[in-house]
Amino acid sequence: MVFARILDRGIGLISTIILARLLVPADFGLVSLAAAILAGLELLGAFSFDMALIQKQNADRRHYDTVWTITLLFAVFFAALMVLLAYPAAQFFNDARLAGVMQLLAIGVVAGGFSNVGVVAFRKELQFDREFKFLLAKRLISFAVTVTLAFQWRDYRALVAGTVTGMVVGVIISYWMHPYRPRLSLAAWRELFSFSRWLFASNTLGFLYTKAADFIVAKSIDTTSLGYYSLAYEISNMPSTELVMPVNRAVFPGYSKMSSDASALRQGYLNVISMIVLLTVPASVGLGCVAVPLVNAFLGPRWLSVVPLIPVLAIHGLLMAIVACGNYALLAAGKPREVTVLLSARACIAVPMLALGVLQWGVEGAAWALLLASVLLVPLNYLLLSATLKVKVADLVRVLWRPVTGAAVMVGILVWVQATVDFESDVFSQTKALLLLVTTGAVTYCAMVFALWRLANRPDGAERFLSEQVARRFRPPE
Repeated sequence: MVFARILDRGIGLISTIILARLLVPADFGLVSLAAAILAGLELLGAFSFDMALIQKQNADRRHYDTVWTITLLFAVFFAALMVLLAYPAAQFFNDARLAGVMQLLAIGVVAGGFSNVGVVAFRKELQFDREFKFLLAKRLISFAVTVTLAFQWRDYRALVAGTVTGMVVGVIISYWMHPYRPRLSLAAWRELFSFSRWLFASNTLGFLYTKAADFIVAKSIDTTSLGYYSLAYEISNMPSTELVMPVNRAVFPGYSKMSSDASALRQGYLNVISMIVLLTVPASVGLGCVAVPLVNAFLGPRWLSVVPLIPVLAIHGLLMAIVACGNYALLAAGKPREVTVLLSARACIAVPMLALGVLQWGVEGAAWALLLASVLLVPLNYLLLSATLKVKVADLVRVLWRPVTGAAVMVGILVWVQATVDFESDVFSQTKALLLLVTTGAVTYCAMVFALWRLANRPDGAERFLSEQVARRFRPPE
């Protein structure tokens, strides 16, 4: 699943680099705004029924058919709302193009409602190789369409066409890859809603937290500023939340299977968070250190406004990745209400701060508001984990201290290198600078963490697991 996500985001990064050269920031902002409106409407049906199917160990055809039927009904409803609100939204945000974008997205929404619910079984039955092929096929086709049309049209229509194509193709592939054929039924709706009602609240609060900035920036400033913010958010979250999402997607079925054993679930969570921290801390912190050559080399000088946003949003993404890992463990333990309470606190803290930050300091204010809200959320997340799984501060310290120390040393080295070596501003020189910094950072971090692990007498954890895997790979055959 991690490999699938890396490929998915790698393709997405290549797409972004190409599109950033062909399109203008306002194009990205326009499509991001339309997507945020769609996400807001879809909150009315954001019950995460796939999570309910995975968590319910004895789910049968009644449950799968009910999920498919409800999903289809919601899709038709959302598409109708998109069409009805298209022109009023275009007037409210002062951009006539928004109406056409929303109407086109409505087509994809209806198509997506017919997707085969059987593919949920890929995760429930731990068939992640099939999940990998399913996700990768959708991404490759959408990428090909988007980039091809961008070269021809050179405007936002390419982004919209690629998105809609991905929705439609996803439906076709879902029926091709899984033999399940759903039927119209609402037989199990009561059972599903008893669990999913809390996920609905959680998804709503999550939307308020992540998408409020889009609406506030678009209305208070303009779609160009939203384009800068959206791209910075996407890039900065790649090494953290984008890496953690597939991990959580893969481990949640495993968490669910051990939910009756609190001790096993606690150890499973600590194993997962150990690996996540080891990988995401250097990636997130390092991304902030290389923001300038990264933007110059791949996006071009007209995107330099995203440079001050990337370090701030990267740390925010790292903290949210850590919190999300705990939330999945809480959901598996049958504690959706606790997760909802946590997300309620996050939304109540973040939304007012976002509004104030954007009005006072523009898009940089939005980035800092999200970071501050995520800092405040971490201790609340720990309190819930402590009460449910009996996770102790000492457990987390054992997981965190080596990666954090290694990352701190890495940052010092990277700051020194950038202050010492003077690179030209052309693309070739900035690419060399980026490669030098990434290589230096990776070597420094790995050497530091490994040395600290050896000094600590090689305790159990992510370092031991990776060391054993490497040794097994390179062990000569007997």
